[in-house]
Amino acid sequence: MSGLSSTDPGLMVVLNRQRRLSVEDYHRMAEAGILGEDDRVELLEGVIIEMSPQGPRHAKLIQRLCDPTFASVPPDRIVRCQLPLTFGRASEPEPDVSIVRRADAKSDTSHPRTAALVFEVAGESLQKDRLMKSALYAGADIPEYVIVNVEGQCLEVHR
Repeated sequence: MSGLSSTDPGLMVVLNRQRRLSVEDYHRMAEAGILGEDDRVELLEGVIIEMSPQGPRHAKLIQRLCDPTFASVPPDRIVRCQLPLTFGRASEPEPDVSIVRRADAKSDTSHPRTAALVFEVAGESLQKDRLMKSALYAGADIPEYVIVNVEGQCLEVHR
């Protein structure tokens, strides 16, 4: 991957010069082996963005959010940990945790296209999660998006 960080202020200038990819392009790249399972990337607004590495604290917070003893969901919902959601033709984020309708998660051929609730645990990714992902989730009509701000030790709730 390039040396550009998703929090780099010059990122938008560079993005404007690039060809935007579709979700279909992104999937073909994975099928062709250009992107591997170990590549920590996601497609946001047609651009492949490198995901921040997870430290132990980040991983523990995700584990806790996914633990059924921490929070229960109704029987018609399912908790998905670090699995893709597909929004339109150009975005396939992989939120840390999403709550989706069980029926929407049954397909073998597509990812869910919406969620009732999305969590992002944010350390290094805080700026990206506040700006880019907040707008993306709002545009996808996600009713509630929560940033778990690791450094600030708080929750940032977007509705």
